[in-house]
Amino acid sequence: MDLSAPWNEPSRRAGWALLQNFLPRVGDYARLRNFDQPGHTDVSRLSPYVRSRLLSEAEIYRTVREQYSWDQAEKFLQEVVWRTYWKGWLEMRPVVWQEYRKAVGCLRKEGGFSPLDLSKAEKGETGIACFDYWVSELRETGYLHNHARMWFASLWIFTLRLPWALGADFFFRHLLDGDPASNTLGWRWVAGLQTKGKPYLARAENIQKFTGGRFYPKGQLVEDAEPLTEDMTFSRGVLPAGDPWPPEDGRRRGLLLLVEDCSVEETPLGKISLAALAGWSPEAVLEKYGISARPVNFQRGALADALQRAGQCWGKDPEMLQGPCPVAELKKWIEENALDELIVFAPPVGPWQEAWRDLRMGLGSFPVRSLRRPWDDALWPRATAGFFRFKKGIATVLEELVE
Repeated sequence: MDLSAPWNEPSRRAGWALLQNFLPRVGDYARLRNFDQPGHTDVSRLSPYVRSRLLSEAEIYRTVREQYSWDQAEKFLQEVVWRTYWKGWLEMRPVVWQEYRKAVGCLRKEGGFSPLDLSKAEKGETGIACFDYWVSELRETGYLHNHARMWFASLWIFTLRLPWALGADFFFRHLLDGDPASNTLGWRWVAGLQTKGKPYLARAENIQKFTGGRFYPKGQLVEDAEPLTEDMTFSRGVLPAGDPWPPEDGRRRGLLLLVEDCSVEETPLGKISLAALAGWSPEAVLEKYGISARPVNFQRGALADALQRAGQCWGKDPEMLQGPCPVAELKKWIEENALDELIVFAPPVGPWQEAWRDLRMGLGSFPVRSLRRPWDDALWPRATAGFFRFKKGIATVLEELVE
């Protein structure tokens, strides 16, 4: 399967090329999106670029709406906001992420499943041809079609009877678009935990139809199973507020970029001057999660691309901070540039939020401005319940947001 550049090149240029190439197919997306075919040309494959915000959701929406009415592009645009919905939902329930990571650690340490079965699943040696193919595709490309992800998770949970948290962790370690919210909550949804009592069960005929007959695992799947259950309930908390965008008031400000947000073009920051630019290299933060080389390299490349573009925008030579919690290096950078304030795009729930919290504490009382994009401010508070309630009236909200 050829998934060569530009789709897997970690740059804003490549993301734009991919979006432009897909635009003529947006009108057919609703009809063809469920087909998992080699090359994946019926879907956009933009998820790694959105995940690192090399492309922002707002500019994807705006670009699509320039050529299509809402009705023509509704299904595709809903898929764009699904990721936003998951993020907003998790921001108000961060304990779900914390409990998932705790479960991964406990399962790795204490077991409770067959290590041999887990090893076969992760190596693609189960004897179920479609599942083993998806393992190979995931490891080799860092990508799986969304329908294949649902089938994969169903097989992992209900046919192979492996812990869902370890399946989510397997995806998180290998996907280029491994998003803490979308990935974790997607696996919970398949298991019947997210929408309680309603699991997603893969069926052989469905796989046969939507893979164009390439796979037909008749008699190999568990197609009737009870949903998983859990003892905990997760109540909705208060969504933390972001800081106001900085005015042009003469203060010496430095921008620290993280791999969670690599698109300075779609922000009001271009209207103010900056005294210094830096990025926080992703390797050490992701190392403790066992993230594989392919997504680490993508995130490294995305950050380097963002720093290069930001450097051109503000006429600055950016620096790269290393280490799992480079407090001393950051303090030195702040002092050398005589900064009055540090600006960062506040990372959402996940590894970078945890790492940033530790780094922020190390700065003590130094002024830090944690920003959140208008897209997130407008949509995250709506993620109070299920997606179907979330999407009601979403067209009007989006039109007002990006006008």
